[in-house]
Amino acid sequence: MASFLSRYQQGEHEQVWAELLALGGQVREEPLYSDALAVARDTMRRVRYNIELLIPRLEAIGYHFYRYGEDIYQSFTAEGSEEAHREMPIFAPPTEDVDELIVAIEHKGGVLPLSVRVFYEMVGTVNLAGTHANWRNCIRLDSLEVHSAKRALLGCDQYGIEDEATGRYSVPLAPDEFLKEGAGGAGPYTIALGSAVADALLDGEWHETTFVNYLRICFRWGGMPGLERCSIKPEKELAYLTEGLLPI
Repeated sequence: MASFLSRYQQGEHEQVWAELLALGGQVREEPLYSDALAVARDTMRRVRYNIELLIPRLEAIGYHFYRYGEDIYQSFTAEGSEEAHREMPIFAPPTEDVDELIVAIEHKGGVLPLSVRVFYEMVGTVNLAGTHANWRNCIRLDSLEVHSAKRALLGCDQYGIEDEATGRYSVPLAPDEFLKEGAGGAGPYTIALGSAVADALLDGEWHETTFVNYLRICFRWGGMPGLERCSIKPEKELAYLTEGLLPI
């Protein structure tokens, strides 16, 4: 029987992740765990490749990445703006202490889904928030953004309030589509801690889907899932942005 990894590498991307998700907590037990971990690592290798390909392409088509204290959150002091850009850069690889940060997050409320843990370990953090002059007909771009493990840990104390219905603690992964634009929002997109699963629902995100599928949707729309709602879609720019992106 073919391994999950070999099937994934042969193109069964969505099917493999659906089956891993269906396994529930069994995915953390051998011999399944090593195979699932290999799939997660190959997925996040592709995610990082896509992000590093998208950023210069976005710059090439005139996309403007937001400057905190200038474009949004104008009330920020110079010091606050510098800290925001340091903590939420366009892209930054994992820091050397990422393993310790993951342990600290899981100490708050239980294990992270495998997908999120490996994102922290292999990708780091991404923040594509910004605007394009030709995309004004789009209400909100809801650009791809995922906090670093460090910022997620800090956010646990502010947003990771235990859910009274489930008894679970959540970790904030990104601001919602309103906060990304500098406006008041309903709170961050979060992932529940405490389930030893391969992937999990990204709570608060409007597609109501899992973390891996959220990333898949982001890449389908050139890092800007909000383009899906545009009355006139920028087909030419989308074709350029998505050409050669690796499927996940």
